[in-house]
Amino acid sequence: MEKKQKQEECPAMKKQGTKTYNIYEVAEMTMLSDRTIRNYIRRGLLKGKLEGGAWCFTEEELSEFFTEDYVKQAAIGKAEGIVARFLEADRKNEDSLCTIYDMKVREAQEGKRLCEKLLLEINTEEDRQVTCSYRYDAKKETARIILSGDADNVLKLLEILKSNRQ
Repeated sequence: MEKKQKQEECPAMKKQGTKTYNIYEVAEMTMLSDRTIRNYIRRGLLKGKLEGGAWCFTEEELSEFFTEDYVKQAAIGKAEGIVARFLEADRKNEDSLCTIYDMKVREAQEGKRLCEKLLLEINTEEDRQVTCSYRYDAKKETARIILSGDADNVLKLLEILKSNRQ
């Protein structure tokens, strides 16, 4: 997925101390394109606020969005695509790794916090070459993170994930 620059949080919500997410962050979380996210906004599946020409979404709005069956199925399809692409790829000259990390979490925020740390690490390294997918299942209280790419980089990310779980 193309890396997008993180936009500032919505000014009004920032004053209230509310964490917000932009379209590109939602796209990264779901592995869907920003165009698809915009379509979901138009269709009313994702609610948010338009401030200063940029969409802002609260954690509550995202939690509601992620529970929509239509959205869940699209995100699952993208996540399964990561694994399928890994299995189909021809990697003769490089070590690569694909892993699925399921973790029991008390609330969606706990899993999102860990995912954000991974995404920050992935996006700050120019040669990271790792694909990441995140999904939270409220009924099972489980977060699933799928990582695929260069073996050394995926192992580093797993260590970050593991150290933040302890």
